[in-house]
Amino acid sequence: KENGGILNNFGVVEYVDGIAPGIFCIVKGQNEGVQHELNYLMKKGERDHHLLYRPYHLCSLETPLTIARAVLENDTAIVPMGAPISETVAVAKRDIKAGEKIDGIGGYCVRGVLETHADMKKNGNVPIGLVGGGSVAKRDIKDGAFLTMDDIELDESTTVFKIRRLQDETFA
Repeated sequence: KENGGILNNFGVVEYVDGIAPGIFCIVKGQNEGVQHELNYLMKKGERDHHLLYRPYHLCSLETPLTIARAVLENDTAIVPMGAPISETVAVAKRDIKAGEKIDGIGGYCVRGVLETHADMKKNGNVPIGLVGGGSVAKRDIKDGAFLTMDDIELDESTTVFKIRRLQDETFA
């Protein structure tokens, strides 16, 4: 907001609903040379920030290529900054009854919403990747409610649950 935008912080991810699909990224050159090149290449005049856009994001094609580059060329596509910063948490797509099995990503029960990691922890929200398998509602959950650990019995036998537990222990 301090630079005329709508976000409160730098270094965040935001989801935009109802806009053309693709990947948007706002960048700022970290030194004079990079700033000069961005201004020259983007052809938008002298600016602090530039918007990069790619009209598609094909995970099914990009993921295997990224893995191959990592293994064959020892190349990194993403380097973690440290502890988690944001989370995609589960929100009910419809009313869910106590005792009902809850499907996961791409199913009929939940959708994902971005939250900061700090807010996810504070509110006890459930990361959407943990929902599924044999997950069951402990109580009635209203449409649009953010799922919490009090709402759902997670399937602790899944690989993703075990890996997430290791991540949480690492960054406790």
